Amino acid sequence: MVGLASKLVSCLVLLAWLGGWNRIASAQEMAALRESVRMAPPESAKPAEKPQNRKSRQRAQPSIVSQLVSTSSMAECDDDETDGSLSEFFGGALLTGLSSPFWAPRAMIGDESSDPGFFLRYPYLHDRDGALSEQQHSVAGTRTWMLRARGEYVDDFDSLSKIGGGLLCDTASRWGIDSEYNYRREELSTANDSLWTGDFNLVYRFAQSEQLQMRTGIGLNWLADRVDNDLGFNFTYAGDWFPTRPVIVSHEIDWGKLGHAALFHARVTAGINYHRLEVYTGYDYLDVGQSKFDGLVGGVRLWLSH
Repeated sequence: MVGLASKLVSCLVLLAWLGGWNRIASAQEMAALRESVRMAPPESAKPAEKPQNRKSRQRAQPSIVSQLVSTSSMAECDDDETDGSLSEFFGGALLTGLSSPFWAPRAMIGDESSDPGFFLRYPYLHDRDGALSEQQHSVAGTRTWMLRARGEYVDDFDSLSKIGGGLLCDTASRWGIDSEYNYRREELSTANDSLWTGDFNLVYRFAQSEQLQMRTGIGLNWLADRVDNDLGFNFTYAGDWFPTRPVIVSHEIDWGKLGHAALFHARVTAGINYHRLEVYTGYDYLDVGQSKFDGLVGGVRLWLSH
């Protein structure tokens, strides 16, 4: 088990390096973040409309060429129907591919209903395969809701660091609340700069089994400092996988807006749990406007249920 944990940590370190962990953070990253969020991008200049003369404003008479084109288009009606069928086929294939992050996990674990799920007091309790049971009384210690709290530290080993935390409140009905808050700090040559970022989301557990729970939802991104507060829309997609005792693998993707800037956030962690306590490490990446924050993350999580 120790060997498996060391392999997971090595993979995460390699992922951080490939993702740009070794890049040198640009100076004034916090200032660039504020500028992207609070300043609207310049509108593209519209081309000036050319003045029209009297003849161009008059109603155009159909020409012989246009009549011939109209006649030939009627003859090509059957070809248009064939093209329309192909378009519907490829459109359906595209829609299926785009929706696969939602139906594929349900298909893989055989979750074909919206039945409730009940939580163990902590992952792998009584040598179970994960942290959830679909029967409330089948396993001793099942609960109707679960609260998971985390605290962590992220560093890019240059000038940017983050102290953060998060809360997940999940229920047997599959509905829950997910939030996080981060204190970000940048070391500059003259003085240090800092601000707060985070999000708040209403989530739904759309796929569940003992070993896998997947959630998605919508909410708000936020930024706060001494000058102002900013908000934006957020879409979140996250999950927890319990491959083997005592390993827990978690991931999260956030995509939306913050003020005037586009936001993308991704993270993956691998942890080892003992009863209610999990110690984890991983990689965290945030892209807002022209600013990027990434680094190796380390933290602890508490799994509480009642």
